[in-house]
Amino acid sequence: MRQYRPSVWLFLLHSAIYCIGLFGIPDVLTNFYLVSVGYTPDEIGVLLSVSRVAGLLTGIPVGYYGTRLGEKRLIVLGTVGAAATLVLMVFFPSFAMIALNRFMLGVFYGAWQIISTPFMVHLVPLSETTRFFSLHNVVTMVATSGGTLLGGYLPALLVGAQPGTRAAESTEAYALGMIASGVIVLLSVIPLHYVQSPPAAAPPLAGGRSAPRLLRTPWRLLFWLAAPMVLFGFTGGLTFPFYNLYFRDTFAISDDVVGLALSIGWLGMAIIPIVNPWVEARFGRAGAIALLMSAAALSFFGLAHAPTLAVSVAFFTLAASLRNCLNPLFQPLLMSVLPESQHNLASSVSTILWNMGWFTANVISGVWQTQQGFSFIFTVVSIGVFINGWAVLAIFRGRQAQLQPQPVGD
Repeated sequence: MRQYRPSVWLFLLHSAIYCIGLFGIPDVLTNFYLVSVGYTPDEIGVLLSVSRVAGLLTGIPVGYYGTRLGEKRLIVLGTVGAAATLVLMVFFPSFAMIALNRFMLGVFYGAWQIISTPFMVHLVPLSETTRFFSLHNVVTMVATSGGTLLGGYLPALLVGAQPGTRAAESTEAYALGMIASGVIVLLSVIPLHYVQSPPAAAPPLAGGRSAPRLLRTPWRLLFWLAAPMVLFGFTGGLTFPFYNLYFRDTFAISDDVVGLALSIGWLGMAIIPIVNPWVEARFGRAGAIALLMSAAALSFFGLAHAPTLAVSVAFFTLAASLRNCLNPLFQPLLMSVLPESQHNLASSVSTILWNMGWFTANVISGVWQTQQGFSFIFTVVSIGVFINGWAVLAIFRGRQAQLQPQPVGD
């Protein structure tokens, strides 16, 4: 791998810290905090889905103004805003206020998610995008893995109690953990401050691009190319927000063991997608997605019938990791077949469709957990992931990559 310029490594550091605070620790604590406050699984499903409504409503404006205002500026705003929502959830625990808080989290995280993809594409040459996205995936998943491991112990550490005791699993302990998460997310702004925006991502007043004309945008094409993200979001929304409840409720284990199980899965999501460049070189990006999603489907089917905790963790790691191989391949694939002027809007459309699937699944999952159980959910996900992979291959087969400019060094 070529020696990347300093801004690339600084952005990776920003992403690592961001993921520890926004994904790693909350992956363990958010549901446990909501349960400790008194919410039921179906209520939690509704609350978690609200952030995806925000993604549906704000996706296109974010993509449009990301070009006008500058990507880096919007990423900073999204980071600071997301940090604030984690803290405010603790101080305003009513259903209405948490719903509003989750909506704002969807706005701020949506801005970060939408703009980060084209920003990253412009940081490296076109030939390096798959390698860079795979490296970014490794860094963020390892960071998230460490965050989930920390999340299992953090409440106990903050209240000075032993893991697994009543004090360590109290509302106060979980609340302090959520506040600590927000502080960590805010700290990720520091390395981001020193990232030099690539010329292609500069705001128009600084001599960069002008904003795309919305009426001339090929919306039908963008929605067709990004259509697989609906199913990708749906299969993720059924499972990812609820793995902590699955492990704790199914196997009656303490929070620190839940954190360990989740951290193993996140670590797998860092390691297994390393094969992406090799599989892509052998089968092409779309073909690699179809192959890897087929393997993920088999793993989810195994998870649906896992008899013990150890077997469950093994299948969970394989299933989540193989499914996670899609995103580092799909985003460069989507960008590669479109001209640069459409990248932000394509990322917006992709995020909107992903949020649509995730929102629907969040609402359904809480009900299915009560009425059908997790085995049924994992079986549905197995079928959905298989269809998802082959849909990508069908849509992108034969499409030609667009030529894009190379970034200028620091």
